[in-house]
Parts: sequence; structure tokens; C-alpha cells
Amino acid sequence: MVSMLGTGGTAAEGDSPERIIDGAERRGQLPPPSPAAGPAEPAFSSSDYERLIVEGGDARGRLVQVELFCGSVQTVATRSVDDPDPLIRALEDEDGRVSGAECRWGPRGEDRREDFFLLLGGEHAETFAGAPIVDDGFVRRRHLVAEVEWIGRSEELSLRTVGVLRGQASR
Repeated sequence: MVSMLGTGGTAAEGDSPERIIDGAERRGQLPPPSPAAGPAEPAFSSSDYERLIVEGGDARGRLVQVELFCGSVQTVATRSVDDPDPLIRALEDEDGRVSGAECRWGPRGEDRREDFFLLLGGEHAETFAGAPIVDDGFVRRRHLVAEVEWIGRSEELSLRTVGVLRGQASR
């Protein structure tokens, strides 16, 4: 079971840029993306998300451009697994927790938006912190058009679908 610590809730509640950046800077440094990942590919729709899920391990490490609507930052405990993911381990604090945000993948108005957990590393926390807060279906969320390194389903994070924020993207 994963324990949720932190503020949770909507992006407007207690999610100051200073708190986001301070929390992410206490984490480990994120290794650069693999050169084999190549340039980021557009993956803005739910069908792109589903394609990445179907590709499974073959999609791991791929850089994708996405549109996300995210709640506030929360700290999540990781589970101990036999084959830990090096990106997740690099972002853990001394207590085995990572910082991230629950997000909705895809543009507003798309019928099938998917759940996605965005992991935040220190050097990219400012990108997240600077994202505008918008109304998204009666919920206030941070709106990001971002470059994300896809991890996929993570045993360490209780089978959440996850990726790591690598920077801003344009649409």
C-alpha cells in the first residue's frame, strides 16, 4: 500500500512555487535521458497514451510531448521491488518517497482523459511551479505542455502509470 503525504487536493491549495522547488531540491539528481531515447515525439491524445501502455517495456525511456492538467504536489512512498527503476530511485528522498502530481493526460474536452502520475526532479520543479493554474472541469489544476520521459506502469508506485518531467514543450 502506498501512503500519501503532502497536501493533495487541487493545484491552488498550498502548492506555492517555493514549496514545490524546495521539496524537489531535497531529492536526488535526475540522470539525463538516454541518447537512445531520440527526440521527443508528440503524444497529446488519449490514444497516444494507450499506445504507450500497449507498447509496454518497449516504450520505457521514450521522450514524449504531452498536455497535462495536474493537481498539487504530493509525496508518495515507494514500495520495495526486486528490479527497481533507476529513474524512480534517483528521485527518492532518504525516507524512500518521491514527489509528484496526479495528472489528467490530454486536452480539455477530450472524452477519454487518462490518469498519469508525473514525477518531479529538482532541476525541473520550476517548470511545474511556473505552470498556470486553470479551471479544468470545475477543478483547479496546473496546465503543462511538457516533455516527459515515459516509465509506464510502476510496481514501486503501486502500478500507477508514471513519467518524469524533463522540461517544457510546445504544441
